[in-house]
Amino acid sequence: MNYLSFAPSLMLEILKIAESKQKYYGGRKNKIVIEERLLMTLEYWKDYSSYRVIAKRYNISHTSCIRNIFWIENILIKSGIFNLPGKKDLTKNKGTNNNLLAIDATETPIERIKKN
Repeated sequence: MNYLSFAPSLMLEILKIAESKQKYYGGRKNKIVIEERLLMTLEYWKDYSSYRVIAKRYNISHTSCIRNIFWIENILIKSGIFNLPGKKDLTKNKGTNNNLLAIDATETPIERIKKN
């Protein structure tokens, strides 16, 4: 099954269920709605901007931005749907036709301005 075609809506459903369970016991309301928090997390994953820049866009504090992104990441990981397979799972089924995910993590030197 391909989850990528409806991943944002599935993420949103999982987060709404988790938030309703969390708010059942009371607590303070979040300043921004769950849809904006998910969008904020997806923007962070896409650009890897600093938390301060993202917090400024959504008019929240730096620590609130960190807390929201960590909470969403933890809920999505605990759901088990959005986990990448580990190294053991990839090497275990060598004879079968598996999809392989390759991540380019090469380092590039920083271009600095040369002083006179």
